[in-house]
Amino acid sequence: MDEQGLVHFFQHAKFLRVLDLRLFENLTSNLTRALSTCCPKMEVLHLGKSFNLNDESIFHLEKLFNLKTLNIDGLRAVTDEGLKFFPPNLKTLHMYWSPGISELGFSTCFQLENLETVSVLAEREKHDEGDFENLKNRFPHLEMVKLSGRGTEIRMKFIFPTK
Repeated sequence: MDEQGLVHFFQHAKFLRVLDLRLFENLTSNLTRALSTCCPKMEVLHLGKSFNLNDESIFHLEKLFNLKTLNIDGLRAVTDEGLKFFPPNLKTLHMYWSPGISELGFSTCFQLENLETVSVLAEREKHDEGDFENLKNRFPHLEMVKLSGRGTEIRMKFIFPTK
């Protein structure tokens, strides 16, 4: 199925809640526009590896008020600018290997106050307790951070105590 077929499918899928599109590499903003219009109940969306998706594509997602989990792993054209369009009710955000998004850009996503879990590409080799404390202060519901380093695969999980 190509993007046009997916858009047609969305027009008849207003109750669709979970969608994994990581096998589709040539998706565009037309798809995210159709999703935001036709699938308002979407809760889980995986867009990873869709190389044509960019900040304009993400702009359309801010209308998905029920979206709780968003995976944009590998979306190289999404930048810090696109972060401000992430839906505000996100609880889980995966953005490993999205090099256009910086740690600083992520830390200024003021609309993501409900975020509980984040996976992000680390810009530095080492992170200390202060880095995690800063994230915890910025995102009060945050329970887990997964970092992956540039070049070498460094995975680090830090689970914050829940209140």
